[in-house]
Formats: sequence, C-alpha cells, structure tokens
Amino acid sequence: MPDDLKDLDNLKPIDHAVVAKPHTPVYKMHRYFARRPWSVFRSLVEHYSNPGSIILDPFCGGGVTVVEGLRLGRKVIGVDINPLATFITRMEVINVDLDELEDAFEQVEDTCRKKIEELYLTTCPKCGEKIPADWFEWSKAYETPEHKIHTVISECKKLRAGRYLATDGRHKEEFSPLEAKRLQDVMIAIHVECPHCEKKSIFEPNENDQKLARKLEQGYDDIMRKEG
Repeated sequence: MPDDLKDLDNLKPIDHAVVAKPHTPVYKMHRYFARRPWSVFRSLVEHYSNPGSIILDPFCGGGVTVVEGLRLGRKVIGVDINPLATFITRMEVINVDLDELEDAFEQVEDTCRKKIEELYLTTCPKCGEKIPADWFEWSKAYETPEHKIHTVISECKKLRAGRYLATDGRHKEEFSPLEAKRLQDVMIAIHVECPHCEKKSIFEPNENDQKLARKLEQGYDDIMRKEG
C-alpha cells in the first residue's frame, strides 16, 4: 500500500471533537433544511477514506458530503428521494464560467428587478421614500373556542408549552391553537434598511401595506385557480 494511503480496514475511529464551523458561501445558495456542518463532514471524509475512494451518500440533502468529498479528491455518489436535493447538489458542484454566470444574472436582474421589488414596496418611516422591504413579519391568528376571541398569537401571553392566554378587554381565555379555529395570518411588522437615508427600521404595517398584501394574496389565488 502506498505510504500516502491509509489502511481503511484497520483504521482507528476519530477520538476527538470536531468543531462545527459556519456554512461557507456554496451552502448558502439555497436554504435546504438539515444541512450538516461542512467542517464535521469534511473531517469524516478525510479520516475514513483515501483520495480516489468512492463515497456514497444515499440521503445527500443539501450536498455537504458530495461537495466536501470532491474537494478532497474523492469520487462521490449522491442520491436523494427529493429531486430538489439532487438539483441543489448538482448546482453546487457543476462547472460554470463565472463571467457568463454574471452576465446571465444581470440579464435576469434587468428583466425582473422592478417587478419583484413592486411586490415588497413600503414607505420608509424615516425619510418617506418608497422602498422594497427586507422582510415582513407575520403571526398566526385564532378564534378561541369558548368566548370566540379573535386573537393574534404574537400578542398572547404564553402560559406554558402549547397554551396561551387571550383577552379582548371583556374576557380572558386560556387556549391551545390545536383547539382553536385558525384565522387568516396577520402582518405584524415590516423590516427595512433604506438605501436613501441608510436607516434600519422595524415598524407596524399601515393600510397601504395591508392592501398590497391582500392584492398579492388575491392575485396568487387567481393564478392557482387558473392553473389548477
């Protein structure tokens, strides 16, 4: 056996902790659930295989084993029942011309940017400019079973696991979301970082924000009925 190859049949197991490091950019291209720390899987691949070894990951998920295996010079087979997982993994390791990718991105941005930003438009509370929000915060809402209180879960007092206290000024009622009637979700906050005044803000949505949300929801429902 060459000196640079390990005897895998007589290999001692890892006997120390491996530090889990934050995701590198390749794993941030998509927020696939259950991505494992790349540093841990890199250590496993490096320790339990040799350059040129064939590694099978039958549940490849976000592609960590595949990416780190290829980086270490292994031959890797990634399989998953979820086609999204295998698509993401292929995109993480595919050869790409960076100049062509940047050009293609700019073409898509020129075509879609204005239309996409219109879906998120709000008004900066600091300078009054129309800007796209960074994100919207929503809360589930319920009707309690006994007093029929319409309540937003973020405004309820949490009593213990799965139990909340709702009030409408006249009644108080302890309830579980499992027992209550689910109502339409409620937008409770908007987060922005304004490019004009360079201020970060978190504020309650106004009627225009609520109107835009209802319009988009209706548009989505219309498309689903048409396509369905």
